Amino acid sequence: DEPRGKVEPDTSAGITRLFKDINAR
Repeated sequence: DEPRGKVEPDTSAGITRLFKDINAR
């Protein structure tokens, strides 16, 4: 798992994290 501060849209994990962040708001 990558650090929360690091966001990589190129990776699936990055995309998933981005969506999770948006849903959290």
